Amino acid sequence: MKRVIIVLISFIFFSAAVNSQSIKTHEIEKSFFLDGSLKGKDTGTIILIYPKDNKQWVQDTSYVTKGKFSFGGKVLQPGFCTLKSPTGNGNYANFFLEEGQQQILVQDTKFEDFILSGSYTQSQDDTLKQQIKLIELKYKDANDKYAKLVSDYKKATDSLSKLKVYEEGSQILDWIRIENEERNKKTILFISKHYDSYVSPAYLYGFMTNHAIETDSAEILYNHFTDRIRDSKLGKLIKEELNKRRVNIKAPDFATNDIHDSKIVLSSFHGKYVLLNFWASYCIPCIEEFPDLKEALAMYKSSGFEIINISVDISKSSWNDAIKKFGLQNLYNIFAKDNDTLQNKYSNITQPIPSQILINRNGIIIWNSVNQRAEQNIKTILQKEFDKKE
Repeated sequence: MKRVIIVLISFIFFSAAVNSQSIKTHEIEKSFFLDGSLKGKDTGTIILIYPKDNKQWVQDTSYVTKGKFSFGGKVLQPGFCTLKSPTGNGNYANFFLEEGQQQILVQDTKFEDFILSGSYTQSQDDTLKQQIKLIELKYKDANDKYAKLVSDYKKATDSLSKLKVYEEGSQILDWIRIENEERNKKTILFISKHYDSYVSPAYLYGFMTNHAIETDSAEILYNHFTDRIRDSKLGKLIKEELNKRRVNIKAPDFATNDIHDSKIVLSSFHGKYVLLNFWASYCIPCIEEFPDLKEALAMYKSSGFEIINISVDISKSSWNDAIKKFGLQNLYNIFAKDNDTLQNKYSNITQPIPSQILINRNGIIIWNSVNQRAEQNIKTILQKEFDKKE
């Protein structure tokens, strides 16, 4: 939990690799050189993955000779890259690579403690990380206690022992939440003072995809970015994400088969309110929400209300088992990976779940849960909607 920013940035790398846009014709690739020292190992190989342009990623390998290695190539703009060991094991360094000469020092077993020089963009990121580290030190005692409680909970062999650890942990969690809020505020403050930095869209995109900022606030920050930052790889991804979250627009239509192999077409529900409920079999909050959703369906179905459950599970067998286990057979159930429109047009697919979209009788999106960080009760939202005079 405490390493939020590292997780966000790691997520960005993989998301950007999948969702990148085409290169602008007037932009020119520029050469970079990265010389490295590997402390603790004299030979072997090392891998660098970096963005070549707005569409392609390059994976390059260098031999390590007497603890030294080097890379060279071309980049379109400063971009987030990864240096890693070929053996994997979570040993990698994430940093901003840009044109020109740069030097990096990494330890064989702990790449994350790298030292990079020559990258102005990375120096900006280092400034923010130093500020975040001060916050971490402030809450070190709480985090140490939380780590111990997690260990104690795993070791507990009976329910009473687990309950005791859980109750003790709830107090510590309050401090962890406060720490995360401070980290987020510090990061947003950094963004608001660095609208022309390539670091800013990296963190903003991570915050959006991890539901750490409300959409309206994210859009305000995005609109203050300079043209070159809005036109960057991550700037374009942010724009795409904002477009996917818009309300008062026509819901993108989709057609797919449900769990009973019957055709489900969203536009065929015209004239009814439809709740798209994004969930997964492994998501405990999703499962806990189903009694309320079933109650809402029973209450408003006669008034023209339906629920389409959209699973973001990886395994279809897990999805099938969960539907039977939790008695969801009478609802519309579809599998997100079976439909490209769902994956490409609805940002909820990649958001923390559960998340929901409410569509009115005219097929217009009138509410999207990913736009608000605060939890909202869907029954309250439906009550307000159905109480309106039509």
